Formats: sequence, C-alpha cells, structure tokens
Amino acid sequence: MTEDALLAREYERRSETSTIDVTALGKGDQAIETAAHHQAMQGPTMVFAELTKTVPPSISEGVPALRRRRLAEGTLEADDALSKPGAGQGPEWDDAAMDVLSTAWKEHLFAASITASVYRIDAGSLMVALQRGWHGPEARDFLVGREEVVNVKWDDRDYPGKGAKAEAAEA
Repeated sequence: MTEDALLAREYERRSETSTIDVTALGKGDQAIETAAHHQAMQGPTMVFAELTKTVPPSISEGVPALRRRRLAEGTLEADDALSKPGAGQGPEWDDAAMDVLSTAWKEHLFAASITASVYRIDAGSLMVALQRGWHGPEARDFLVGREEVVNVKWDDRDYPGKGAKAEAAEA
C-alpha cells in the first residue's frame, strides 16, 4: 500500500469520527486545546507565525552558510536573494533572512517527522502548511518556542511566542 493510500485512509478515519468524545478527552488545558482544534487536526492545516521586528543574529549568521550550501547543490540562481551583497545582514527581515528562517524551520520540523512547507506571507510573517493536521500541536509548540516568533495563530487562536517576551522587555 502506498503512503498516499495510507494517508487517504487516515483522513477518512478521522473524518468519520468528526464528533468529539468528551469523556475520552480527560480534564485540563490539554483537553480544551484538543477539542478546540479537533477539526483542524483531521486533515491539512496551516499555522501562521508573526516575526519580531529585527532579525536575530543566529539568522543573519546563517545566510553565508545557506548561500554556500545552495552553491554546492547547484541550486543558487543569479537572481536569488542570497546572491545579493549584504543580503540578510540588515536589522530588518529581507528575502535572504526569510529564506534562511524558512529553510531552518522546515528542516527542524522534518527532523521531528513532520512534513511541512513554509511560505512567506509578508515581511513579518510566515505560514507553515502541514499536510497532516494532527501534527498541528507539535508545529505550534515549536513555533511558540522560537526567539524570532512574536505570535502564532492556528485555527483562529493566538499563542504568544518567545519573541513577544523579548520585545516587551525591550520596550
């Protein structure tokens, strides 16, 4: 049986159980979260991350490494944001810094057996698309714990990120 067939079977199984068994949830905050995101966890879902105003040094330092990696792989194009002088070195998010961040997030999630696609929404936010929505809680928790994330939005619920505390301390 192919992976796509197994995934289709899992979607069908989750769709058939579209009602929530409240007694099986237990008590506490985790039960409330599971109930709130029940629909989003059945199939594909999207998690949105709002970024800090300034780029953390770890991201800026990753630009040359990603440039060398893409060059070695033969995937660095002449018009690529990583090819521009000074790319990713400014205090604000640019295409190169966003590229480093999205690549890192995708690889971190993949290491946790979560297949995700990361898309730039605008200069200050990214979307993480998950084919398997049941990985939503793990993706949300990963994003909330990142220093460059101010806020995470999943299934119309907001979660403050680690970067929100840092920005509040600077203000």
